[in-house]
Amino acid sequence: MKTKVCIVCDKKYTPNSNRQSYCSICGKQHAREAKNAARRLYRQMHRVAPQAKICLNCGNTYIPASGAQKYCLDCRSIQKNKVCKDHNIARWERIKQSPELHQSQKNALKKYREAHKDDPVYRARIRESSKKAREARKKDPVRMARFRAAKRLWWAKHTNDPAINRQHRIKGTEQYAKDRIDPEYMALRNSKRALSLAKEKEGLNAVPFFQAMAAAAAINDK
Repeated sequence: MKTKVCIVCDKKYTPNSNRQSYCSICGKQHAREAKNAARRLYRQMHRVAPQAKICLNCGNTYIPASGAQKYCLDCRSIQKNKVCKDHNIARWERIKQSPELHQSQKNALKKYREAHKDDPVYRARIRESSKKAREARKKDPVRMARFRAAKRLWWAKHTNDPAINRQHRIKGTEQYAKDRIDPEYMALRNSKRALSLAKEKEGLNAVPFFQAMAAAAAINDK
């Protein structure tokens, strides 16, 4: 039988019949595409309208976008965040149980921070995460007490470390230089200082930092 030229790849081949227009490789691909197109057409012609379902989280009815959908649009993101949080908690518990795995995770995180310390996107993400963590600690007294205890323990361990002390002083100086530009912060700071000086003149002990800040904020509100 005479050879033919494939209409797709322009290669010569020996056909098995007179009606064959593709080589063996292109013929399989063409048959697969035709089969998939026929399936799509069949599904489109015999598609059934989705039935209303009841959300497993809130109990409201909704129209699902697929058969596997179990939650409405409002509860889907909430459930996804919950599943991710549970997964992360379980993962960290497994890491903490293995000292070697925990140390390798800490080393990898430290290496990643060193590599991206000059990345503005990474620094902005860290600042946003720290802000959310501070807000969460303010609302949870147990979490705040745990954070302060861990901070005191860390400082007790690194009190005599000259590198840590020098880094802390530099960081405090830079932060103070930034805060001096903010008039609201300086007004609050001056009010706190005036309140502490007044207490000292009266012979009383200096009030704690958070109480002085609250009192200064109340004075500024008036």
